[in-house]
Amino acid sequence: MIRKRLAALGLVFGLFVLFAIPAMANILTEATATANCKGYSLTVNAKDLAKGKSYTIKYTFTVTANGTSTKFPGTITFTATGSTATKTASGTWSLTADSTATGSATLTSSGSTVPIIINGSSTATLNCAVPPCLLSQLGPAGSFAILGLQDSRLQLSSGPLQVNGNVGIGAYGLFQFSGGAHLNGTLYYDPTASVQISGGSSFNNGQVRESFTVIDNAAAALSENVASLTPTQTFSQIQNNTTITGNGGQNVISVTGNFHLSGGNNLVISGGPNDTFYINVYEGLQLDGGANIALSGVSPSQVLFNFTGTQQLQTSGNANTAGIYLGTNPDQQVQINGGVHNSAFIFASNNFSFQSNPVVDRIACVQ
Repeated sequence: MIRKRLAALGLVFGLFVLFAIPAMANILTEATATANCKGYSLTVNAKDLAKGKSYTIKYTFTVTANGTSTKFPGTITFTATGSTATKTASGTWSLTADSTATGSATLTSSGSTVPIIINGSSTATLNCAVPPCLLSQLGPAGSFAILGLQDSRLQLSSGPLQVNGNVGIGAYGLFQFSGGAHLNGTLYYDPTASVQISGGSSFNNGQVRESFTVIDNAAAALSENVASLTPTQTFSQIQNNTTITGNGGQNVISVTGNFHLSGGNNLVISGGPNDTFYINVYEGLQLDGGANIALSGVSPSQVLFNFTGTQQLQTSGNANTAGIYLGTNPDQQVQINGGVHNSAFIFASNNFSFQSNPVVDRIACVQ
C-alpha cells in the first residue's frame, strides 16, 4: 500500500514538474542602433523562433529636443527561416537642435521587449551640426537671388522666367525687366539706380527703394578676400567630368585656365557638413549641352565661385547650377540662358542677363 501511494505521489510530482517547465517562447535577445542627426539603422536579434512562421517586431524611438518629445515608431515583419534571426531597419528623423533619443523593441508574438542600445548607450545624444554658410559672409548682399552691384546693367526677359527670391540693383545701376513675368520676391533698388519695367512684368512683393552702399561694399570685400586665399587644390583646366572632394574644412580651389563643360559633363562638388568651397575662377566659366554644377553632401550655401578676371559666366542648353556666383568686375559678361539654378548670382557686370526661361531659386543658410 505504501509503495502504491509513493508511486502515485511520484506520478503527481512528475506531472507537476512537467507542467512547470515553460514551453519554448520566441524572444528578442538584443536591439542595437547606429544613429546620427538625420536617421538611424536598427538591428534586432531574436531566438526560439518557429521555422516558416511570420513574426512582427515593433520598435519606437523617443527623441527629446528643447523639452519636446517626439515618437518615431517602426515595424519589422519577417518569416523565420530558422530558430534565430537578425533583422535590420532604418529611418529618419528631422531635428533642429541637439537632442537625446531612447528606444525599445517588442516581438509581438510573445511580448518580449528589450531596450534599444543606441550608439553603445541606452541614451544617445544626437548632435545636429549646422553647416557653415558663406552667404553670411556677404552680409546684406547674401539675401538676394539675383543682385546687380554698383554700375551693373541687369536684364530679366522672357515671360516664363522664374525667380523665387529677391532681386536687387545697386548704385547707378540699370535694371530692365520685360516679358510679362511675375516674380516671387521683392525688387530692391538704390535711389541712384534706373528701373525700367514693361510688358506687364511685376514683383509679387512690390518694390523697395534703399541705399545699396553697405551691400555693394560687402560683396566687393568678400570677393577681394577670397581671391587672396592660398589654394588647397589647383586645376589648370576643367573640361570633362570632374569631382572636387572636400578636406573636411576650408577648401580653396583655383581654376587657372579653360573652365568649359558641355555634352553632359558635370562638375561635382562633394563634401560634408563642415566643408566650405571657395572656387576662384580666372578664365571664366561656360556650361552648355546639359552640363551641370552638382553638389554631393553639401548645400549651395557652402560653395562660392569667385570670378577674378574679365571673362564671362555663361550657361545655355539647359545647364544647371548650384552655389553662390560672385564677380565685381564690370567687364565680366554674365548670361544665364535656361536651366534650373539653386543659386545666388551677384555681379557688377555691364552685361548681366537672364533669358530663355531660366528658373532661379534663392538659396539660404541651412538651419
